[in-house]
Amino acid sequence: MKFSLRRSRPPGRSVLAKNPHTALTKPVHDPIRSSAFPDRRTIIPPLPVPACREVEGDSFIPNRRPVHGHGITRIEFLLLSFCFLLNLLAGCSPNPSNVFQGYLEGEYVYISSPLGGALTNLAVARGDSVTNGQLLFGLERGSEADALNAAQKNLAQAKASLLLSETTLKRRQELRENHGVISAEELDQARAQRDADAAQVASLHAALNKAQWSFDQKEQFAPANAFVQDTLYRQGEYVAAQNPVVVLLPPANIKTRFFVPETILPQIKTGDTVTVTIDGAPHPYSATINYISTQNEFTPPVIYSRENRSKLVYMIEATFSPADAAELRPGQPVEVTIH
Repeated sequence: MKFSLRRSRPPGRSVLAKNPHTALTKPVHDPIRSSAFPDRRTIIPPLPVPACREVEGDSFIPNRRPVHGHGITRIEFLLLSFCFLLNLLAGCSPNPSNVFQGYLEGEYVYISSPLGGALTNLAVARGDSVTNGQLLFGLERGSEADALNAAQKNLAQAKASLLLSETTLKRRQELRENHGVISAEELDQARAQRDADAAQVASLHAALNKAQWSFDQKEQFAPANAFVQDTLYRQGEYVAAQNPVVVLLPPANIKTRFFVPETILPQIKTGDTVTVTIDGAPHPYSATINYISTQNEFTPPVIYSRENRSKLVYMIEATFSPADAAELRPGQPVEVTIH
């Protein structure tokens, strides 16, 4: 009796052809499903072919395009690898020794009022350009106006009293000197009244100046020609004392900030001129170094690179002329060339 060691196929499982491509791509008729549904012919869909792979025995060779058109050929793969290596080498190439990466920095001016109040007049908008002395905003100042009017009236009354006391003192001085009608005590009283009235006028004059100052502080004006970077309140909102309402950026407050290694530091001095290049700018800009840091630091994250990310550097700042600064915006990346 002969025994067969070949495993029997479980019911319902299709038999694969010997050719791997035939087994993966050709539909196979299922006799079990056909017997259950005699009116239908059930076809098992083909399995997808692995991309860029051709089966030869037990090996996979990426030597031709797959049946469905996906993947790349061996030549295309080599070309892409070559381009990737070229880009990698270009990115790792060192920069010139006198060119350093940096960015533009702005020192903003925050305009606020020392007194609080409702914002009744916002005279500028974000993005505007203002000139020196231009009105920026105004706060409600009804109470300050009333205090100013009261101080003016009190001062006028005190001045009238001072004028009367001075006239009285002058008359009594004449009576005392010419006829001796009044005593010295009465003359001293007239002089004391005149001095008290003069002190009252001085005090009320100071009160008037304070009331005028409070009234004026409810409106704020531009301290210089500047660009309106932002407005922080809307008209009608209440603004607390000393809270900024408008943010200005004068052109003189724009500077470039870059970092140099310790070996380059002895070549740089305050007052030196550098050339600043900005992407998309019509021409390079000239800047003057006005600050050299005395403390070293690690390279800031915004300009990390493979060459200097672990080196200590020194921060340098340079300013532009007002005409050039008006064309620049903080945050722009720059390249600074040291001459």
